[in-house]
Amino acid sequence: MVRSLKLSSLFFVLRTISAITFFGLLIFYFVFEIEMRYEVILAPISLTALFSIFNLVSATKCRCQLCQASMMLPLRCTKNSKARPFFGSYRLRIALGVLFKDSYRCTACGEHFSCMPPPADYSGSAAIDQASFNHRARKMTTIRRSSKMLPKRK
Repeated sequence: MVRSLKLSSLFFVLRTISAITFFGLLIFYFVFEIEMRYEVILAPISLTALFSIFNLVSATKCRCQLCQASMMLPLRCTKNSKARPFFGSYRLRIALGVLFKDSYRCTACGEHFSCMPPPADYSGSAAIDQASFNHRARKMTTIRRSSKMLPKRK
């Protein structure tokens, strides 16, 4: 699941970058009226189509572990109040979070997830030793970051 989510996120970001590049070159071509080869303009749009197909194939396997909503496909359902868009796109926030922070928030249920595997010495119980509990281990204790797993603030 994590591998397909990272792959789908990579294709989504590459598709977004190639689409922005295409529109930038198109505006540059019409505004400044500079002669360009057609291959320069057609390359980003063909990459956009290619990355969109790869994204569609890999995004079908990406589902939320809690609510089973599709993560990297466009959702027509109601978004959770905790879900925030990034430049108008909910999927771009998920993709960038998966690629750069290894964590994301589901747009349908609003639950926060981590892509990091649990540590090898994790027993699965809710009681965690406070002495060995640091900031990095808190993200790796479970895939679903539940409030029961976090230490109480003083």
